[in-house]
Parts: sequence; C-alpha cells; structure tokens
Amino acid sequence: MDCTFADPLNYTGSPPAEGDPFAFSTMTCTDDRFSQYINTNNGGSFYLAKSLSYGDILVLIFLILFFAVGVLKLFWNFHFKDYPSKL
Repeated sequence: MDCTFADPLNYTGSPPAEGDPFAFSTMTCTDDRFSQYINTNNGGSFYLAKSLSYGDILVLIFLILFFAVGVLKLFWNFHFKDYPSKL
C-alpha cells in the first residue's frame, strides 16, 4: 500500500509554524490488491479484491461440480430417454 499524506494542520486548523506539532488532514492511498469501481448512475463505489481466497476456490469447485453433474444428467436422460431407469 502506497500512501501520500498532505495538508499538515495544527490543533487550531491552521498551517503549523516550524516546530509546532501537527497532523495531516489529507491522505491518498493506492493499493494494487484491490480495484475500485464507481457506479456512474448514482456515484456509489465498491472495491473488489484481485485475489481468490481458499473459501472462494472451494465454493467455485462445488458450483462447477454441481453444474457438470446437472449437465451430464440432462444429456444422459435426453440420449437414453427410453431406458427403463433414468438418472
């Protein structure tokens, strides 16, 4: 994560003199792990992670397996429609 801090201000909200304690009022960060998407209709924004977790991979594997079994079952029943016992 790469952050840039700007606009130092003291406790009264004015620019600090040399040696005065201060805090930055603006922070701009960029992170390559996430990408931001902005909705042009209403201005809403959200972030998406550019990586998959183990839970995401596990869910994808189960969804792919269920989809493949469903497609195979459909084709099997279509091809062997007169077979006495269908899957």
